[in-house]
Amino acid sequence: MMLKKLVILILLVVIGGVGYSVEKTYYEDTEIERLQNEIERIEHRIKRLELSKKRRIERERMGERPKIGLVLSGGGAKGFAHIGVLKELEKRGIPVDYITGTSMGAIVGAMYSVGYTPDEIEDVIGSINWDELLKDIPDRRDIPLEERIASERYSASVAYDNEFNLYFPKGVKQGQRMYLKLKEILGSGSETVDFSSLPIPLRIVATDLDSGAATTFTEGDLAKVVNASIAIPTLLEPVQIRERYYVDGMVARNLPVEDIVKMGADIVIAVDVGVELSGRDEYNILTVLDQLMAIQSSTSTPAQRKMADILIEPDISSYKTTDFDKAKDIIAQGEREAGKILDEIELKSGERIRQHPIERREKVVQNEMYVTDIFLKGNRNIDERIVEAKLGKELPATVTTDDLESLILDLYALSYIDKVYYEVRDGALYIEVVERPSNYLRLGFNYDSEYGTTIALNTDIQNIGFAGSRSTFGVSFGDYLNLNANHFMYYGLDNKIGLLFNLSYDERPLFIYENNKKKSELTTQSIEARASVATQINDRIFIAYGYSQKFSELTQDVGRDIYRKLEYDETYGSLFFSLTLDSLNKTDYPTKGVKSDFEYLWGGTMGTENVDFYGPSYVLEGYYPLTERLTLMSAIGGGSVKGEDILPNEYFKIGGVRNDVRNKEFSFYGYNSQRKLADEFLMGQLGVQYRVYSNLYLIFKWNMATYSGAPIQTTNTNEMWDDKEQGYGMTIGVDSPLGPLELTLMQDTDNSELLTQFNMGYIF
Repeated sequence: MMLKKLVILILLVVIGGVGYSVEKTYYEDTEIERLQNEIERIEHRIKRLELSKKRRIERERMGERPKIGLVLSGGGAKGFAHIGVLKELEKRGIPVDYITGTSMGAIVGAMYSVGYTPDEIEDVIGSINWDELLKDIPDRRDIPLEERIASERYSASVAYDNEFNLYFPKGVKQGQRMYLKLKEILGSGSETVDFSSLPIPLRIVATDLDSGAATTFTEGDLAKVVNASIAIPTLLEPVQIRERYYVDGMVARNLPVEDIVKMGADIVIAVDVGVELSGRDEYNILTVLDQLMAIQSSTSTPAQRKMADILIEPDISSYKTTDFDKAKDIIAQGEREAGKILDEIELKSGERIRQHPIERREKVVQNEMYVTDIFLKGNRNIDERIVEAKLGKELPATVTTDDLESLILDLYALSYIDKVYYEVRDGALYIEVVERPSNYLRLGFNYDSEYGTTIALNTDIQNIGFAGSRSTFGVSFGDYLNLNANHFMYYGLDNKIGLLFNLSYDERPLFIYENNKKKSELTTQSIEARASVATQINDRIFIAYGYSQKFSELTQDVGRDIYRKLEYDETYGSLFFSLTLDSLNKTDYPTKGVKSDFEYLWGGTMGTENVDFYGPSYVLEGYYPLTERLTLMSAIGGGSVKGEDILPNEYFKIGGVRNDVRNKEFSFYGYNSQRKLADEFLMGQLGVQYRVYSNLYLIFKWNMATYSGAPIQTTNTNEMWDDKEQGYGMTIGVDSPLGPLELTLMQDTDNSELLTQFNMGYIF
């Protein structure tokens, strides 16, 4: 007991001693620490000046000029001012011996380092479509066609692995197109090199995401390093280099003066165009990022500025970091400010700055390379055979930067590829892929004023390779219920051939009109199993030939009793041939390409006379750009169904704004959806699409059709070629993250009344 009390007493003494030993921090302590840091900076500057003076005396003794270092800060589009500064330096005969750069300063600095003139940099920068570059989406035409068919109708998706762990991206955009643009610009200078061996020695600064410290790169894949230096956190994905992740250098050291000092510069010219702290009444995602970056960089920039001998601060406060379309104005302001500062230096010194001839350096940019082998890193789902097949050349062969860019974009378009890097060294093509899980869960929503509400869920599971498979499972519910499962076993990558299986439960409406009034609504419920031989060719064409077995039931929901005679339940089979051609550049509001769907059915109950039908149905759409904003649209559609006993749902449904060959629905401006039922028809359509703003469109369409009315629609007595119906209308569309939002206004072809149709989201 005594021992226990003694232990407690010792613990109390120790704890009390620890509490008592904690010292209070006073204001004076903080101020002393600040002054000591200031003294250290001053002492550091004195030592640097002494060293610089010693080097300068030695160079003067040897008849050499002082070495000049140029420091270029980050600042988004404001960084275009660096080009103007370079112009002024060259005009005055001031050579640059060393360069350091961060973010946009890294881009301009790297280009000057590898041999571009200021005028050439301006031309290249001005030719870049920065908006498209930052959108970073894969070219739709590079995405495998069966993947487009399975995924494009969904507005949200998330990847998951085989253990059902969800995958979330590290940034809104991957930055793949930015990397490829840097590869194109920097050429062979972007391969693994010692940056000191470039025509002008270079250092690039990025921020280590793991530690938050500034990292100075002295070697590596120049395009990849610059890509890391401009990777704005959350907006662009971090770049992995040697097992660590890096983001925009602006976060840790936006004005890398100390790096140029370490390189040996005697005179430091620093150009600061960094984002300034500024209060705003309203913020958006970009201005918030600007402010956060400015807050972070403001801690290091003041000390770096004090180390510079000449500080140039172009007055570009009226410009935003996203003003990429104002490059010429920003460049001119950089040139004016540099001239003003250098004039002041000459005035104070009483003599002109000594001029030196600017040595013209040959650009280390190469557009052709001889490749003998391909090596992959980071790959799980693809191998060298797949890459060589996508390259389209049998190695060894000469490849161009265009060939390599096309290859990388093809790989980037695959749903399981996050980003791709490449280098060519000693005849070998080294490709590093950053993969994500190949399984996806997708969500979609649609509201149509004619068809009601649909919520859709879809998942797909892929096994990748020359011999692979893709399975998709989907459910959509709302006003109608649909379930489907697909399995495509294939051989090949770009050109695939294999077996396609489909099992589905489908509910579809059938509307019966008398003249322009809806008199009955019926619902078709069907269970269908399909099996076919299928092939995909060059991500453009998908062909299937096979057999379908279907159980179908039609029941009336509301309407006149006379239409109850249309009710049926039948089991029947059909042979089918289908072809899909798709080269559109966009899913919604395309401006270029063609899209076609064709299907031929031979259907019946195999030996009985209950069901018997056959015939083709098709639609072909074309889009032709007239200007940057204006697109000409054309379409032709048609079909014919013959037989002794044709089921009501096998007739063609004409009207509304949607085309669905599989379900025999065809758009016609001037009729409500399914206004006319036909057993044969031919239709042509012309229109123009105008992009008012970045995502707002106006569409005008005119169409003409001739058709033979289906016998189940008693008031529709048209005969093929006897009458030609015309209609026209206008659609106001918004390309939103949820899918297209569209209001369509049409003049009723039957009685000239105004028809309206509203659609929100993708159609399922």
